[in-house]
Amino acid sequence: MAPNVAIASATVLPLPDPDEAGLVAAIRGLGADVRVLPWDDEAIEWAWADVVVIRSTWNYITRRDDFVAWADHVAHTTRLHNPAAIIRDNTDKIYLSRLVEQGVPVVPTLWLERGSSASDALGSVAERGWRDVVIKPRISAGSFQTQRFMVGDGGPASDAGSFLSEQLSQRAMMVQPYQARVDDTGERSIVVIDGEPMFATRKSPRFASGPLEVSAALPIEPDERALAERILADFGRLLYARVDLVRGEDGAPQLMELELTEPYLMLDRHPPALDRLARAIIDRAG
Repeated sequence: MAPNVAIASATVLPLPDPDEAGLVAAIRGLGADVRVLPWDDEAIEWAWADVVVIRSTWNYITRRDDFVAWADHVAHTTRLHNPAAIIRDNTDKIYLSRLVEQGVPVVPTLWLERGSSASDALGSVAERGWRDVVIKPRISAGSFQTQRFMVGDGGPASDAGSFLSEQLSQRAMMVQPYQARVDDTGERSIVVIDGEPMFATRKSPRFASGPLEVSAALPIEPDERALAERILADFGRLLYARVDLVRGEDGAPQLMELELTEPYLMLDRHPPALDRLARAIIDRAG
């Protein structure tokens, strides 16, 4: 009997999903009944599916609690990938602080709670000697409300302060020093399918409303592979992951973000990754 596969999307997508058409075709080519269904439609009976695969659920960022509750519900109804416990943890970027505690090299981060003082935050930024910074929400997708600012001696702190003050009135935020190596070696995304690092891409820096520029598939450097495998070792054999890295001042890779919920996987860049993902989904439906 052909398996039933649900691809979880959203009622209104903030931007198209470039992975969707190819993935649906690949799964259908393996004999499955596959449907793209919005996570935020309460009328959907998810028990129809033998497996639900989270993909373009990108509107959850303003409804994270609802999204996590939905994931818990689906996980108790059928198979969900990635698992609900992963979704709960990975949808708030505070997970990076836990990885730091485990010894993972992570881009330095200042964490700010909702309602905290923007001026105090900028004071902490100055104490750290950061002049070129990226400010973004802890709960974010698609570079939502992500901006780069020059502060202190490098530029007008008032611009950063105004933006940060407005954002902190609504949500928890984070500040990181801009990583200069992004401008030459780029941000490197390691795409991992069914536990196997498949390929890398080079991405240009992206800020709110900006375009996403992604290279063709590239080989994974040995130190990138080693760090990605180290980071993912405690998560088990996940259906998919994207490990976003950048090289620090010492040239060693460090983690920018660990995308385990709904990452763009750039499957058109590397057909073997698309094939592996489709087959892994069918395996999990059985």
